[in-house]
Amino acid sequence: MYKYLLFCSALTLSACATGTPPFGGAGSDEETGGSQATTDNYIGDDDDMNNLVYDAANDQLVINNLPFDGDAGRYVNTGIKSLPEFQVYASQQVGEQGHIQYYAVYSQSAYSRAGAAGSGNHINGEGGGIYAPFGHGGAMIGRASNNVTRPTGELRYDGNYAGILVHNDATSPDEVITLSSGEVLVYVDPNDFDVTGAIHGLVFDRSEYNTNGTRIGALEALVLDETSAFTDSGIIEGTAHSGDLTGTYSAIFAGPNSEEVVGAVRIADRDIVQETGVFIAAD
Repeated sequence: MYKYLLFCSALTLSACATGTPPFGGAGSDEETGGSQATTDNYIGDDDDMNNLVYDAANDQLVINNLPFDGDAGRYVNTGIKSLPEFQVYASQQVGEQGHIQYYAVYSQSAYSRAGAAGSGNHINGEGGGIYAPFGHGGAMIGRASNNVTRPTGELRYDGNYAGILVHNDATSPDEVITLSSGEVLVYVDPNDFDVTGAIHGLVFDRSEYNTNGTRIGALEALVLDETSAFTDSGIIEGTAHSGDLTGTYSAIFAGPNSEEVVGAVRIADRDIVQETGVFIAAD
């Protein structure tokens, strides 16, 4: 079985169990060092995304538990190439089905995968808020196997980040959702603070795009504050901030020798704007 984590309103993590791992591995909870992180971990409110499968044959995402995204929950590739290493997908409206417009970003590597989705609070093609304040969405971080060995020596991980921004102050549906990209650096010291280790990071060279892939402008750097790298749960949990947006991040190690760190971030500025993003970084 595989478990998913819910990033609740109180910013606490809890585990639930359903389903079969869609991304490699047997889905066991065993990991070198006693960590209980699972193959796929879902970050969001308890009414957000709780399953994401990549359909490689059709280059589509199949997402569960997001209301009014179409009966099949299928998201097609938009063809946007603005976000390095990430693809952008969109829900489809067919007749009266799928009348809430969702967007998602997704990437996968040899050892891990990551995706984020968001909807905003407007009906597709119409004005007027229906959700308060940021609609439905969420993020997932996963790894191909739970057989992960704790790294040794100080390490630097480099990679890419992509996110979904929901603007609650938008005046039209076209302005509700924007996309973000950036480069990510993650630093890990396995030896200090003694048993727990330490980790921190930075997402820089950040840009914002509309849902056509046109660049709007620059975004402030996103800081992943220092926290413990190794926990009993296997989930790294820390605080994050970018300008006036504050929140938290979660991450896990992936690969037999912790070759990668895969993470998810959710930050917000009150009820004005929320960003949910994911990254994959390799040593």
